[in-house]
Amino acid sequence: MSFICASGEVTGPVRANCEGNGRVSRSSLRFPAAARRMDTLNDLLAASDLISLHCALTNDTIQIMNADCLQHIKPGAFLVNTGSSQLLDDCAVKQLLIDGTLAGCALDGAEGPQWMEAW
Repeated sequence: MSFICASGEVTGPVRANCEGNGRVSRSSLRFPAAARRMDTLNDLLAASDLISLHCALTNDTIQIMNADCLQHIKPGAFLVNTGSSQLLDDCAVKQLLIDGTLAGCALDGAEGPQWMEAW
């Protein structure tokens, strides 16, 4: 299962691509019939093989994936962030990579040499 957090014009194309590849998607704007209902974000993260963030940086989305949230990620999951690096707690993401909880991640806008030791 995949979790997609998207807003704006990117939502439709991202969802269409995932649905076209047979993956279940969830959008912050619409809930397609194929999406499975989850009661909490933590439940969703624990069940998802792929977490994909495509959000604008706003007061509501800063650190949307903070350390408390990230501790619930399913072992072996992949994380994609095409938005601002400020959507994530980069120290927590780095630690999940180092300890093997995250199988991998793709970050657009990762900054600083601290990421080198995680690779």
